[in-house]
Amino acid sequence: MNIHQIEQRILINELMNKQSVTKQMLADALIANGHCGIDPLPVKNTVRMNMIALQRKCKELGFVLYTINIGGPAGTDYAITEEAIKHIGFNYAEPQYDEMGQMIGQLYLFPEFSQGEEE
Repeated sequence: MNIHQIEQRILINELMNKQSVTKQMLADALIANGHCGIDPLPVKNTVRMNMIALQRKCKELGFVLYTINIGGPAGTDYAITEEAIKHIGFNYAEPQYDEMGQMIGQLYLFPEFSQGEEE
């Protein structure tokens, strides 16, 4: 599996679940999932690289993933667009259930892996 795609899925899920996030929140999500070290600069660079890659992938699909606010009170803010919420939510959402069969949330499987990578 491609490590960048795994990181991108983590970032997409964080963005879809919170709607508006700071670069630090995205970095914390990568750290919590064990995909980066705890040194802040490389993690933030990883976030920036993956967010740019995701924006390009979404433009190829015909929609804008996020709007960006640089220099806000908490640093760089990413806000997902309504168009992205609809597209990703409709096409890539996988419901998650607890042991009682109650839906507890959704996992967004975007970007897609190739068939060989999923196995």
